[in-house]
Amino acid sequence: MNANSQQIRIAIVDDHTMLREGLRKILSMEDDLTVVADTDDARQAANIVRET
Repeated sequence: MNANSQQIRIAIVDDHTMLREGLRKILSMEDDLTVVADTDDARQAANIVRET
């Protein structure tokens, strides 16, 4: 990540646990991406995003 980059916050919402875990693992390799929520419930993800 360079000085001009901004951190991108991501919420992963899907009812398939394996998909969420795989996506989280892939996204964690990127310095400018942060997964702030990982859930199967959209309402819960929205609440987590608001809190972070």
